[in-house]
Amino acid sequence: MNYPPLLLPLALLLWGWRGDAPLAAATILALVAVAGRSPWRWRMEAAQYHRVGDLTALLFLGAVGYFIAAGGDILPVYSLLHWLPAIFAPLLLAQLYGSGELLPLSALFYSLRRYGGAGVARTLDFRLPYAFLCALAAGSGDAGDFGYFSAVGGLLLWTVWRNRPRRSSDTVWLLWFALAAVLGYNGQLGLRALQGSLEDWAMEWLADADTDPFKAQTAIGDVGDLKLSGRIVMRVEASAPLSQALLLKEASYDRYAGQSWLAVNAPFAPYIVAPPGGDAARLVVLRTVHQRSVLLPLPAGLRGLEVPSRADLRRNRLGAVKWLDAPPVVRYGAAYGTDDLGREPPTIEDTRLPADVARLLEPVVERLGLRAASPQRAVALLADWFAHDFGYSLYLGRQVNSHAALEDFLYRRKAGHCEYFATATALLLRAAGVPARFVVGYSVQEFSSAERLYVVRQRHAHAWTEAYVGDAWRVLDNTPSRWVQDEARTDPWWQPVADWGSRWHAAFKLWRWERAQQPQEQGLPLWGWLVLPLGLWLARRLYRARQRETGTAAPAAKGIGAAPADAEYGRFEQSLLNAGHPPRQPGETPLRWLRRLGLHRYEDAIRAYYRRRYG
Repeated sequence: MNYPPLLLPLALLLWGWRGDAPLAAATILALVAVAGRSPWRWRMEAAQYHRVGDLTALLFLGAVGYFIAAGGDILPVYSLLHWLPAIFAPLLLAQLYGSGELLPLSALFYSLRRYGGAGVARTLDFRLPYAFLCALAAGSGDAGDFGYFSAVGGLLLWTVWRNRPRRSSDTVWLLWFALAAVLGYNGQLGLRALQGSLEDWAMEWLADADTDPFKAQTAIGDVGDLKLSGRIVMRVEASAPLSQALLLKEASYDRYAGQSWLAVNAPFAPYIVAPPGGDAARLVVLRTVHQRSVLLPLPAGLRGLEVPSRADLRRNRLGAVKWLDAPPVVRYGAAYGTDDLGREPPTIEDTRLPADVARLLEPVVERLGLRAASPQRAVALLADWFAHDFGYSLYLGRQVNSHAALEDFLYRRKAGHCEYFATATALLLRAAGVPARFVVGYSVQEFSSAERLYVVRQRHAHAWTEAYVGDAWRVLDNTPSRWVQDEARTDPWWQPVADWGSRWHAAFKLWRWERAQQPQEQGLPLWGWLVLPLGLWLARRLYRARQRETGTAAPAAKGIGAAPADAEYGRFEQSLLNAGHPPRQPGETPLRWLRRLGLHRYEDAIRAYYRRRYG
């Protein structure tokens, strides 16, 4: 395929512009321009090209490892694509500054080196694939718009036009290309829309509603299993010491369905947050995550959020906030005031009560007089009843189903963990006609003097209730307050050592993430600085190889040295022909030709030539 003029400079300009890599693109473009005008060339043989290929492979593997370890807001594969032109630049420069016109394919494919001359003889004009590497890198970020598509389409048109079949009409050919471009652009738009529709359909099919993909339901017993772990899941900096436990809500659920709580008809929509302001209390949350999308634990009475400008936040009607494509380290600030959760009116789901559950709760409703009480009075009656008649316990065993577990909790054991208290509170309020929801999140109350902030462990996972009282949603937590002290007794003796390791692990992940946040503003990433020592090592190897060419022992015969170059070998072969020896047969190697002629005294020189020429 013919290389179109100016394709490579245009592709580099596209990468520097749309890929936001102006410094790297300008440097490579300058080296390409100098190579086009300078007569200087480095005499390179196959072994030298192979070393350049090995250097490129090392850079590629180093970049893969770096971007996987660094994390950041961008997926590692996109970061790798973004820097492909810089990684493969040594191969391009080896072709442009080397003595050969083309690049041996064996520099790219190690398997071809095993075939000796046959593998090395296959060559490639690397400028063409490199230009489209630049186009690919330019689209690795947020560049999937019509402008990027048009630029890449123009490069492709220029390339294919220079290599079009001459037997067809130019007008017809251009019409076919235009049709392919239109179909390609609209096709990728259709694929995006189809992907979004399939994701929405899958969510509705899995939970019969558009619910959160990570925690759509909570069955009694789930939190109890988690609460046995002392692993630190987040760290919280508060603007002032907390006088009482601070609840951070992750999600709310409004339908009780036998063995689970569900969030129904609660799709996530884009959420534009207001920056923190005023005299509200403030906190900063630092959390390491393992999912690309994560729910944000937030305090009640939220007045503002402080997140990175590129954060894609979504919120549902139940107050859950989700960060899409979150980095491995999530850090955000929040301002909050009262426990007023908002004044959105409740729906029918907030008062729905299954008939069998209503029959189960009827004795309690009658005993406490909940049905005749006002919402405020019903809330107070339940709080007093749970505080005086119930205890806290993690070890309740496994019940056959949640109905039996709830019955055992209310009428026999009268002890349980937070899920039992939150579920019973929500259902009893609904039985009294008060809209209520089940909520999950975390309780912040353990201060670490070593880190000078609050640590939240996995066993601090908590469940409570939201009730619509006084024309606003309020937080209700009827779990006995001593639950944290009870669970802290389960910590092993080596928990302080684990906390110390968790502290440094979180600090290290935060450092890596911050370095990866804006790589284009830092010049080349850390792996890019490997180019300098590796480049010096490669130049030294090339220089020593050249010295061996000119500083070897005396030639074995006139016209050929111990390690002849291509031109020297050509003169040597011509001298044998001038001396009357028959020429080489088609496919016959130089060594076999000399053996057929009986000129065994030249075999060592030819073997040295093989080693230098083919690596």
